[in-house]
Amino acid sequence: MPTATKAVRTAARRRPLHVLVVGLVLAMGPTGCADVLGLDTDDPTDAAKVLGISIPDGAEKVQSYTHSSAQGSCTDLSFLMPTDKWQPYVSDYFSTDLAEEFANYLACNNPRARCPETSATQKLGASDRVEVDDSTQDRTILVISECEPGWTLIAWKSSKV
Repeated sequence: MPTATKAVRTAARRRPLHVLVVGLVLAMGPTGCADVLGLDTDDPTDAAKVLGISIPDGAEKVQSYTHSSAQGSCTDLSFLMPTDKWQPYVSDYFSTDLAEEFANYLACNNPRARCPETSATQKLGASDRVEVDDSTQDRTILVISECEPGWTLIAWKSSKV
């Protein structure tokens, strides 16, 4: 009988540890693990918040990616918007003219869908620094006009300084 009693006591001592581990896993949930482990997330609303921008009404093919780790963080967000509306949208964030840009696309991970090269395509870009949640971010925009007929690609990227 002493062996059975010892086994019961050992199991009783382990139970609080098991309860604690299960409780932590449930409390953290899937997003908590992502934050702690530095995993990647795809949430356009969160990406827009990090970038300090808004996603305009009527935007299509919205894609985002955020990676956060001990080495830093990187967020990208892209979408198509009507070509006749991109300039007023961009002027909300950049008061100066955008410069001609030669990059094909800005992305933290694998490049997103690309625009076909045409004679009507114009690539413009700009960069600045913004404060987001008490941290400084380098923020860049790439504008590719007529990515699709009547649609302009807006691609944002930020990285924590």
